[in-house]
Amino acid sequence: MRATMLRSRIARVIVAAACALGTVVAVSAAVPPPPDTCTPSAMNGQYWVHYGCGSQEIAASHTCQAFDNGEYVDGIQAIECADIYVTTTGGDNIFWGEGEFYCQGPNGYVQCAGMNVHVQVTVNGQTDGNKNYVCNPSVGACPTDGRAKWSSMKFGTIYAGKLCWPVTGKLPAGNVIAVKSGYAALHSTDEVDTPTLTVCDTPIGQ
Repeated sequence: MRATMLRSRIARVIVAAACALGTVVAVSAAVPPPPDTCTPSAMNGQYWVHYGCGSQEIAASHTCQAFDNGEYVDGIQAIECADIYVTTTGGDNIFWGEGEFYCQGPNGYVQCAGMNVHVQVTVNGQTDGNKNYVCNPSVGACPTDGRAKWSSMKFGTIYAGKLCWPVTGKLPAGNVIAVKSGYAALHSTDEVDTPTLTVCDTPIGQ
C-alpha cells in the first residue's frame, strides 16, 4: 500500500514538472549506469548527469568567437565563449548558460580594460532573461588574469527522475570588451549559441 502511494506521488510530481516547463523530450529506453565521477556521460545524442552532482560542464557545448571578426588591438584579441553547466543536487536540476570573456595576447591572458557583457540560457524553449556583467576602473577592475565568467541560471525538473531537457547557452550580439585603455572597445558581431543539447538526469538507483 505504501509503495503504491509513493509511486502515485512521484507520478504527480513528474506531471507537475512537465506542465511547468512544457513537453518533456522523449528519453531513450536505455539509461547509462552511474559514472564513477560526476563527469556527464554521452549516449545516443544525450548527455546524462548523475543525480547529486554540482556545476558539471557539458563539454560538447563549448563555443567561442573573437570580437569584431577577430580584430587585434595592439596584439591583443577579445574572445567570448558559451557553455552549458548543470547541477542535479537538492531535488532540482539547475541549468546554467555560462559566458567566459577574456583578452588574450601572444603571451597568454591579459587584463581587459572593461567589459559590458550578457549571458542567457534557454531550457525547453524558455529563455531566461539577460544576466549582465560589467567591469571597468569605475565599477571595479576586470579580473587580473584576463578571464571573467558569468552565468545565467534556469531551473528544470523538480524531481530527480528520467527527464531530459533541450538546453542552449547564449551570448547575445553586441557584447562589448575594451581591450586597452585609450583604444576603441570591440563588439561581438554575432550571437554565440552553444549547440542545443539534450541534458538528462540519471535517476537514483540506475
